[in-house]
Amino acid sequence: MYSSGIRYNSSAATGIPFVNNVDFALATPVVANQIVGTVTATQPVGTWTLVADSSSAFPGNSSPGPTGSSSPPSIQINPNNTNFFSIDNAGVIRVTSAGVPSGVAGWQGQAVVLTVKATNSFGSSPDNTGYVTINIPLQTVGPRTGLTFPGPCSVGYYNEPGFFTLSNPNGRGLFTVNSSASPSFTSGTAGNPTIVRYVDFDSGGDGVSLSSLHDINFIGCRFQSSEPQPPNVGTGGRSALSLTGCTRLTFSYCSFVPYVSLSAHPIPMKSWPSSGAFIPIAPAFEDTDPNMGTKLSNYMVFAPNTAQFKINDSSGGCTFEFCDVWGNGNAYIYNGPINSDQAVFQHSWIHDARSDVFYSDHSDGIGYLGNTLIPIQNLTVQYNTMGGFGGQDLIAWQTGTGNMTNMNMIGNFMAGYSSTTKWPETAGITFSNCNVTDNIYSSEFNIVGSMILNGTAIASPGCVWRRNKWRWAPVSQAGQSGQQFAGQSYDWGGHGGTEGGSAIDGQFILPNVVPPSGEGGGKPSVTDYTG
Repeated sequence: MYSSGIRYNSSAATGIPFVNNVDFALATPVVANQIVGTVTATQPVGTWTLVADSSSAFPGNSSPGPTGSSSPPSIQINPNNTNFFSIDNAGVIRVTSAGVPSGVAGWQGQAVVLTVKATNSFGSSPDNTGYVTINIPLQTVGPRTGLTFPGPCSVGYYNEPGFFTLSNPNGRGLFTVNSSASPSFTSGTAGNPTIVRYVDFDSGGDGVSLSSLHDINFIGCRFQSSEPQPPNVGTGGRSALSLTGCTRLTFSYCSFVPYVSLSAHPIPMKSWPSSGAFIPIAPAFEDTDPNMGTKLSNYMVFAPNTAQFKINDSSGGCTFEFCDVWGNGNAYIYNGPINSDQAVFQHSWIHDARSDVFYSDHSDGIGYLGNTLIPIQNLTVQYNTMGGFGGQDLIAWQTGTGNMTNMNMIGNFMAGYSSTTKWPETAGITFSNCNVTDNIYSSEFNIVGSMILNGTAIASPGCVWRRNKWRWAPVSQAGQSGQQFAGQSYDWGGHGGTEGGSAIDGQFILPNVVPPSGEGGGKPSVTDYTG
């Protein structure tokens, strides 16, 4: 896809430029100087700068080797760690000579994120707000079919349609700052919600707690938080946002992030689906691999810089959409509803977890805490991108003793963590009115558990499992078999297996196949599950 742009005379500018974030697709094979597209801004631009190119972080000479080894990986996407893309002062993105395939080197279609900056006589676009993506996969179901899965050009305050415009009452690209850990708001009504727009919640790292509120829409806000800083780090456990007894709160285009003065962007840069894609590290459980912190320090957030919980929801019927969530120990904790309203987490991006080794907790994506929740109900997780390095479960429906009712996972893109999806491990749990459909399990990250852990339970009556598929992410392998790439290991039920590879790309994943170890499911199949 090519997006034409206009070369503006920067002397005609009336203010600083804000980048119009854009997703591009580029067919392969590619040639040197091939045009990807043109990025534009809200004001005339004199100079465009490529701040970061995530292709430079693909495995290469300076990348860590296989687990336990100091040697580089045997298969390298980018041996010289050189940018595969460039930008000129007209905003035109091109493929560099380094990005042209040559043997196992060169860009072959992996998703790439470019961080860019626009400058004119008034100044430059704000840091960490200008993004161009290339070849993020397209959503295949839902209201945004044909658009890219969520990423840096569709989520967070910096993509909220009015944030960089004159409709922002604070001024283009500006926040109002609220420094209270317990801010006060007036609830609205079901037909007339209170609007809270463009607020930076900065309580000095403590996060924000809201209780017993209803019918409030938070739009284009940022929730930043950290743990106490060294040497007084304590035990962790803070939340960027904690909800107790609330209902019908909506968070649209909000960012739940580390304390920005400590961690302004993911390490080493914004990448998709998360930093460290294709790096040959198997993120073993933190209590069995004392070297994991060193291995992952280049790709995970330093734990004291970010709160353990990004969203801790002990409410009912709240909605999170188009949100940017990163730096998590736990991304979204759903502690059970207080009413029968359906909670929704959709069109959002969970990425770049915090390191597991600093505190006693471990990193999970979406899930719940404790083991006595009765029942587990009323949550829909749909059309999200979720993934990265993580110590345990990306989807953590784990040790609860209650039955699962009205729990839905639809059209999500998932990759990584030690296990990608963990279903309840307590015997006898039943499902009613649950749907797990049209999800993609992808191979950008090594795992040491299972794609689907405890999958036998979701074959029970009352759960619809359909059209969930495996995706073998594009790589430069030049004749190498898929499972050999960069030490990638996909274990369908034990620890350390090597099942997987390009031969099963696009195949269905079955939930109820029990391998000899009895640990999980997720066996690929040419035919869909029919139970």
